[in-house]
Amino acid sequence: MKNDLIKLFLTGLAIFTLHNTILARTNSADEGYEIKVKLTDYTSDTLYLGYQMGGQTYLNDTATLDKKTGFFTFKKDKKLAAGVYILVVASKDNYFQIMVNDKEQIFAMTTTVNLPYNDATFKGSKDNDLFYNYMKFLSSKRKDAEAAGALKARDSVAAVKKFDELDKEVKAYQWDLVKKNPTTVAAILIKSAIEIEMPKFDEIKDADKKQMAQYIYYKQHCFDHFELGNPALLRTPVLQQRIDYYIDKLTPQHPDSVYESCERILEMMKPAKETFQYYFIQFLNRYAKSNLVGFDAIYVHLAKKYIETGQTDGFIEKDNKEKILQNANKLDPILIGKKAPEIKLFKEDNSLISLYEVKAKYTVLFFFAPDCGHCQKQSPFLVEFFKNVKAKNWDVKVVAVCTYIGTDKMPECWKYTKEKGFDEFINTIDPYMISRYKTLYNVETTPQVYVLDENKIIRSKNIETKQLEEIIEFLMKEDAEKINKDTKGK
Repeated sequence: MKNDLIKLFLTGLAIFTLHNTILARTNSADEGYEIKVKLTDYTSDTLYLGYQMGGQTYLNDTATLDKKTGFFTFKKDKKLAAGVYILVVASKDNYFQIMVNDKEQIFAMTTTVNLPYNDATFKGSKDNDLFYNYMKFLSSKRKDAEAAGALKARDSVAAVKKFDELDKEVKAYQWDLVKKNPTTVAAILIKSAIEIEMPKFDEIKDADKKQMAQYIYYKQHCFDHFELGNPALLRTPVLQQRIDYYIDKLTPQHPDSVYESCERILEMMKPAKETFQYYFIQFLNRYAKSNLVGFDAIYVHLAKKYIETGQTDGFIEKDNKEKILQNANKLDPILIGKKAPEIKLFKEDNSLISLYEVKAKYTVLFFFAPDCGHCQKQSPFLVEFFKNVKAKNWDVKVVAVCTYIGTDKMPECWKYTKEKGFDEFINTIDPYMISRYKTLYNVETTPQVYVLDENKIIRSKNIETKQLEEIIEFLMKEDAEKINKDTKGK
């Protein structure tokens, strides 16, 4: 079906896990909320109220059955933040959604657990009337879609025509609701389900170029129907899905591109303070922990763009702010693309060698400790790598740096290099830490691997030694293509 009707809304109905809230609510004291719910076919005496945010589900209230009235009552003296909330039955394996906006927080609902969207009636909530009527409309159209699907086997042309008609009818309903009720949570949610209208680009005849034009357009307009600056969108099941899709699928997985996507999202979120705070912290944590090569740059850029300039004051405490910036400042000089810090190290004959004295197309820096188990596993791969590149006449040198401190430890370093076959490497140590390499290269654990080019630009890092041959080969091709491109340009 051209526009899957079920996908139009039910994307949020999935199995969920319970979590504690990450960010504190910032509502001011006011008249609060009172939501009464009657479930005519529900046998338990407990009902939960919660919401979905950032791909997780949080429970924030519990109600017990008033046997006299038959209602569950959720009531507190502070308003709920606007958004989509869920009513969770006692078994926690079923729930249904309700809309909560800033103005309508005192209302009553009667429905069934079996058919909550079809059987629901509301008093005091136009927002929920809109949403539940929409759900009933979708339900009726779903039956038409099933009939069209059955028709497809007999008459595919007629089936396609019917699907097109249904698609137009659903979109007309959606846009009519959104335009007439723009400030409702129902409209915010339903608008996010409307597909982007893609231009045909008929003027582009080349298929690949047309596909690229479509991709660029869709990426640019991906959030057209998402009100990122509206606080209500934070507590919905759709926002995290769209952000993940935009960053992980639509964005080239290169640190600069991913950072630009994160920045674009955060800038659009700024009018919604809590949304901005939530996703800034999410992005910062995600890229602080990322194992992808070079993605620490995203963490550094986020810290410098937003924390260093004071844009996170008020929700990141001073101590944490200082720690994050300190860490970002340590990583900044050793990001991929930066010139590697100069260090001078001692060789076994006690002579000094400068990193910048090492002349090679590519230099591999290998920081190790003889008692490091992972170093012992990585060392044979490093030796094998060097044998292979030497056989291929690749211009590569390895500088191995033993991280032991103190002259009494030096014999253990040289013993290790001999036992592991590091004979053709430039083996070094700095027992006095004169070079400050541990600080300059952020060597908090071993092994650490850096790949530098002939200009001592960091081209790769935080990799396994068994990946080195593949990475060097990739860099050689990349550099050859750049030279070829520059030559043609001249």
